[in-house]
Amino acid sequence: MLNATIKVYHDPGEGERRDPCDTRIAVDQISTLRAEDGAPIAVKVENFSSRGFRFNSPDCELEVGTVVCVGLDGAGSQKAAVVWRSGPIYGCEFLTPLTRDRMAKAFTQAKITRGKFAGPAPDPDLAKWPGSVRVALLLSGAIASWALVYMLAKLLLQSA
Repeated sequence: MLNATIKVYHDPGEGERRDPCDTRIAVDQISTLRAEDGAPIAVKVENFSSRGFRFNSPDCELEVGTVVCVGLDGAGSQKAAVVWRSGPIYGCEFLTPLTRDRMAKAFTQAKITRGKFAGPAPDPDLAKWPGSVRVALLLSGAIASWALVYMLAKLLLQSA
């Protein structure tokens, strides 16, 4: 007995219409894509809908049918399958369509914070104590330590 799984991907061609309820949102944002090996690939997501997304990346070579995971900045990540390719441009279909809530959050999180910043924090002013004070503290600590050792030894010898 032979078991087989057949996956059918449909990309509307010229003259065919996409589902009118499946609105495509143009984003043109950099995102991270991970193929089956888990290595991160920087891609530019051109648009997305609840059913899939289109990305551009001259740095990857993916076959149709490859399962990938794409970062939806602000809405986590989502698994999808590559359904078509034309040079460096790929079309992917989500394995599970995005919910309206995730659609609203996707690609909304700012990646770069712009502003005028003061620069690096200044080094704290750590003034050293004068040399004579440092030597006095060192000698006082050493004398106190030896005095403690002397008293402990004296107590041990008296109790024996």
